[in-house]
Amino acid sequence: MAVRTKFKVQSITMTEGTRPKQDSTEWEVCEVCSVSLVPVGSGSEENKAFWRATPSGQITIGCATIEAAVAFKIGKEFYVDFIPADAVVKE
Repeated sequence: MAVRTKFKVQSITMTEGTRPKQDSTEWEVCEVCSVSLVPVGSGSEENKAFWRATPSGQITIGCATIEAAVAFKIGKEFYVDFIPADAVVKE
């Protein structure tokens, strides 16, 4: 069974981190963008419905590439789907 939630970007923090070098077993220093998301709570009737089902929580992800980080802006809302890894999803 899949569960859909809706989260909003609360904060974005840049820190120093490391990532594997492309086509190499070596590591390189890079900027890591940590994105913190919290459940939506207001702003629309849909958000209020999600809040009633998921009133608390936090998701923090780290992006080691600018291409991934640019998708996130403070205040932007995202649907987050939790699908069991062993589930077969047909599109």
